[in-house]
Amino acid sequence: MRFLLLLLTFIHFSGWSQNGNIKGKVTFGNAESAFGASVTITGTQKFALVGNDGQFEIKNVAYGNYTLEITSLEAKTKTIKVVVNSPSVPVNILLEKSNDPKALKEVVIKKNSVKKEIMNKGFSVNVIETKEAATRNLQTNELLDRSAGVRIRQNGGLGSSVNYNLNGMSGNAIRIFIDGIPLDTYGSSFSLNSIPLP
Repeated sequence: MRFLLLLLTFIHFSGWSQNGNIKGKVTFGNAESAFGASVTITGTQKFALVGNDGQFEIKNVAYGNYTLEITSLEAKTKTIKVVVNSPSVPVNILLEKSNDPKALKEVVIKKNSVKKEIMNKGFSVNVIETKEAATRNLQTNELLDRSAGVRIRQNGGLGSSVNYNLNGMSGNAIRIFIDGIPLDTYGSSFSLNSIPLP
């Protein structure tokens, strides 16, 4: 029984410690740090970027034989073989500078507008563009009334009480906030019509 328990403990610890770290330094021929170079284990998604001091570390690599691919905009691509069979595997890599540094042919930057980001958050949101409406001399309530799902009833002209209906909800079920502050705290003389369209 004791032998079986000891054997299971050994198997547990040997299975638990089958990961190691690959770490080392990447430099050019003149001992200059290869800052920004990428060290990738081919066939996996594990990689590390070389820091200011030339150091890199790839953690939790299962024991086995691997190929490291080192790429840099200033040097030729290099591949080396590495055997991970201990908790820490030191690797020092020397890169050869390229005579014609690689240049990026194209950089594509994609950015969603504020409206797109709000609508992609998963909530039922209707974003109203006010830039065009500002040129048509509309009040804020008139603009809201034209939005889908919003109905506004005003008892009179400018300054009169307003009732909002939002997809069937009305009265106390609807709260209007301005920068996180409820509109009711400003008093009855202040309403959405008091806010000019930008």
